[in-house]
Amino acid sequence: MARQKREAVYATFHYLVRHTPDGNGGNVTSGFTQAEFDSLVNKLSNISKVDLDDEATLDRVRFRNLVPIENVKPVDGKTAFGLYRAAYWGHSYQNTAVGTIPADSVSLRPFYFALYLSKSGRLYIGVQYLAQFGSYDGLKKTILSLIDNSKNVVAHSFRRDSVGIGEIVATEVKVNISRRAAGLDEKGAFGQKAVVTFSSIRRDVAMQRQVNDKLIPFLGTEKEKTQKAVAQLLRDSSLTDVADDEIEGCTVIAEMNGKGKSIQFIGTGAYPSQYPLEVGFNADGHPTLASTRDSMLKVLEENILVVKEND
Repeated sequence: MARQKREAVYATFHYLVRHTPDGNGGNVTSGFTQAEFDSLVNKLSNISKVDLDDEATLDRVRFRNLVPIENVKPVDGKTAFGLYRAAYWGHSYQNTAVGTIPADSVSLRPFYFALYLSKSGRLYIGVQYLAQFGSYDGLKKTILSLIDNSKNVVAHSFRRDSVGIGEIVATEVKVNISRRAAGLDEKGAFGQKAVVTFSSIRRDVAMQRQVNDKLIPFLGTEKEKTQKAVAQLLRDSSLTDVADDEIEGCTVIAEMNGKGKSIQFIGTGAYPSQYPLEVGFNADGHPTLASTRDSMLKVLEENILVVKEND
């Protein structure tokens, strides 16, 4: 009998809030109510089984626009825990038990997730991964599909360097731009790359306010939201006019508590932080429910909520 494999188990953490236009070009941020949370947990607890025999539905699973969800149960009035399945497909391979696995077949791996409603109204999502396997994007899209008026719901993801960031003193802002040519017959049809740098801004009060008020709040949010904020920063500074999706990277060099820090908003390193979980394993090589639940909620409380909330 083969020795059981032990893969690294970790979690990423995220939260949802609502952004409602305030009529002045900004947004008013609001949280979820207890009634909205209860409704979501009820929908998840009674969610229909995904029809994997329907090709259109299966494609949604393949491309992670939908994940099967099972066994969602309340832990208490503010917390729920359940299982989701992430899809893997696209490569044929040989399996010693069943033979050839076709490239278009879908393998569904089980993972756990947690929901937590904070006093502030943020809806936190903890997502379990096993080694490189897991799917926050698919889980997020499935959850959003069950929330009423979800178009104004914005997702944020936690990185260790984003948790606890408050007021900073920016010393430099560097933005990487990739501008595409309008057509293949244009000169320079492969587009242009450029780097725009705001330097010597330590004493620029207006720029400090711009960075702290209009850029820092987007740290850890969806890439598209951050691109939009960075592009607006460029426009407001009258340096250049760019399309939101032309922003490839943004790094802020800043001082925090007397120490220099490089904060990366987009690009390499902009992925959610992975928090290791201490779990037990079942006979199939997957983490057990109870150990994953307890470890994930402990990490959420000790690493995220203690900094971001007063719960």
